[in-house]
Amino acid sequence: MGIACVLVEEPLAGERSLVRNFQGKVGSELYRITENGPILAEMIFKGMARDCATALRIASERLGLTNSRIALFGVSFGTLLASYAFTRAGIGKRLLGTVGHADLKAFATSYVTVPGLSALAQSPVGTLVKVIARTLSNISGSDRAKEIAGGVILLRIVGWLASDHEIATSLNPLTHVSSVGGHRAARFLVGEADGLVRATDAINSATRFPDGQCFVVPGMGHGGADFVNHARFFLQTQLADWR
Repeated sequence: MGIACVLVEEPLAGERSLVRNFQGKVGSELYRITENGPILAEMIFKGMARDCATALRIASERLGLTNSRIALFGVSFGTLLASYAFTRAGIGKRLLGTVGHADLKAFATSYVTVPGLSALAQSPVGTLVKVIARTLSNISGSDRAKEIAGGVILLRIVGWLASDHEIATSLNPLTHVSSVGGHRAARFLVGEADGLVRATDAINSATRFPDGQCFVVPGMGHGGADFVNHARFFLQTQLADWR
């Protein structure tokens, strides 16, 4: 289609893996970091917006890619991060998100598929499980123990993100949606059978944008073999007029 693509890795992924296993398992990453929700969330969201701006500057200076027709594309949590860069940092003319949306609070709430699990993780019981798992992992080096400890930390952070905490609210892309004019479009593609990202949340998120739409694919889940073809068609149709 004659479109240039710049890939920006999310924090904790790929070459930015802190534990150097490059598996993209959030639990094993969080085990080595911290359970301080505000610090971690701000680092990820603001860092991603900064990285997007830096990547575009490098593409402009080194490759001469100066066209203003810029679209941000994300998958799952990447959609949420792209949405923050789009609304808060004002980057891009189009936001194209797949199996995700722009509502941080709804995203965090849907992530905890078992009701009350996040609250349990934040209780004394959750703290005890985390301490035991960390101790076992330090003694034995068990990857499973690391994942359990990291999983408890993740659930505690997710619970905080789903709250009305001041910083959590400021990191929610929808908090800044009023700065998005009608000339900047937001499009989301989600699966009707997605057990992680609710289609209704994506639809509600899209309605918050002056020019927003959400497409729901019957039978599609959170990824899978069919996702690639649907995502490819989605990108082709949303960028066809930019040829």
